[in-house]
Amino acid sequence: MYLQNFFKKIIIFFVFLVIFFISVYTSLIYKPDFFISIGNKISKDSYSFNYSEIQSDLKLITPKFLIKDLSVKNSLGDDLANISEITIGMNILASIFNGYIT
Repeated sequence: MYLQNFFKKIIIFFVFLVIFFISVYTSLIYKPDFFISIGNKISKDSYSFNYSEIQSDLKLITPKFLIKDLSVKNSLGDDLANISEITIGMNILASIFNGYIT
């Protein structure tokens, strides 16, 4: 009886954990600017990322992000990098099967 309750709670915990990670990942694909703003708030004393536009192609398996006018600044406001346009993408399934994501 206690063992069944224990396994039931473990299964529920893992289901909620999977739902949480899927929600965060989907939010990253559909709202990438939100994650950059969170990163800027967390690291406001060291670096900040500024951009004019960020686009996502909304593909969950092979996401690509296009960032225009990206600038990285340190805490003093000095430019560390200026990039007019950069595309970042990855193939999730290939990364998992090749062992890059464990």
